[in-house]
Amino acid sequence: MKTSIILLRIGGVFNILFGALHIAFWNMFDWSDQLAMLSVENSNIMQMLNLVLIIFFFYTAYVLLRMPARLLTNPIGRIFIGLFIVLYTSRLAMEFYFPGSSMIFALIMLVTISSFALPLMQTKKLSHAG
Repeated sequence: MKTSIILLRIGGVFNILFGALHIAFWNMFDWSDQLAMLSVENSNIMQMLNLVLIIFFFYTAYVLLRMPARLLTNPIGRIFIGLFIVLYTSRLAMEFYFPGSSMIFALIMLVTISSFALPLMQTKKLSHAG
């Protein structure tokens, strides 16, 4: 169980890093100029989606860092962890579907997925043993 908690906390740290990365999008991708080429609606949607992701990353990082044992021992918590596996696995697949894929980013996604999948698998073994 202790290893599972450490892995979930590592997942929480990754979520903090992803949140910080999304904060940097405005400068990294020169959104002040690039989004001006889109319609106002599309520009707003891009920025709103990014802001929602930032909130999501930081909120879930807080939960992962503060309550990892509760996530593992509660059925809803385990579903929450499963959601992360689905989201990050989907993001990994998208890395190769859309042009400009990065093997480094794919590796980061694999580590992130593992930080959620391994605790979930370990807890399942424990629940079947008991």
